[in-house]
Amino acid sequence: MFKCCNYEYVLVLVDVFSNWVEDFPCRKADAKTVVKLRLKDFVSRFGIPVSINSDHGISFTGQIVKELCATLQIQHNLYYPHHLQSAGTVKRQNGILKYKLAKICADTNLKWPDVLPLALISMRATPNLKTGLSPYEILTGRPMRLPAAPPLIPAQMDI
Repeated sequence: MFKCCNYEYVLVLVDVFSNWVEDFPCRKADAKTVVKLRLKDFVSRFGIPVSINSDHGISFTGQIVKELCATLQIQHNLYYPHHLQSAGTVKRQNGILKYKLAKICADTNLKWPDVLPLALISMRATPNLKTGLSPYEILTGRPMRLPAAPPLIPAQMDI
C-alpha cells in the first residue's frame, strides 16, 4: 500500500475455511504490531486459532510472535520461500483488496484507510463460486443484509 494518513501497511488475516478476511491498517510492519493486532482485534473477536500460516517476514517470525504462539498454543506454519501456492489464499485476497480499494477510492475521492471497511463488506458478502455462500454466510449462518437488499420483513406482513 502507499502511505496515507500515517498508514503504510495492511495486515491481512484470512480464515481459510470461510475465506473471511480481516484487514488492519498499520503504521509499522513489525512483530510487535502484528502481535498487538492479533490479540486486540482478532483473538478477542474470534478466539484463539489452532494454527496460523505466514511467510518468513520478520514481522511474523520475531521472538514476540514465537512467544505468543507458544503461550496460546498456536501452531505457526511458515510458507516456503518462492512457493506462492502455499500462500495462495492470502495473495488472492490481497489482490482483491487492492482492486476494491483502488475502485472505491477512484469513485469517492476518499483515502484508502477510510474506505477499507467498505472493501471488507464487499469481500465478506461475495459468494464463493464453489460453495455459493459468502464468508459472512459461512460465519453467521445467514446472508449479509446490504443497503440494496430488500427488507427482511415484507411491508404487508403484520407482526
